[in-house]
Amino acid sequence: MAGDERLVKSKPEHDAIREEIAKLRAMGPQDAAYDARFMQLMREVMHHVADEETVLLPTAERALASQLSELGMRMTKRRMQLVAQHRPTATAANTVGTFPLASLAVMSLGALAIVHCLRAADARRVGRHT
Repeated sequence: MAGDERLVKSKPEHDAIREEIAKLRAMGPQDAAYDARFMQLMREVMHHVADEETVLLPTAERALASQLSELGMRMTKRRMQLVAQHRPTATAANTVGTFPLASLAVMSLGALAIVHCLRAADARRVGRHT
């Protein structure tokens, strides 16, 4: 199956992309070869993403159709955990644009629910100490 073949190739491609990013970070934008290496990385990433979106993801969607909602929630939760570990304002601003509109609505409602629960917990805690 095409999706299985794509999955086998995906890990080494991800690793190669990580290595290229590390090389770019090590050399810095002042290096004469930086722009060429950066443009090559962009081409590789765009090709990789196109493959995943046209082959791998549709195959996964068909195979996991009954689990997509649960997997989406777990992925969103994990992504938010990872975002929280980094510079919250810059990373959050960059990340928000990558979520589908429906996910943003769900996250907004989730964030409101979390704030409500935190305030209720604070109110209970303050009430116990007085």
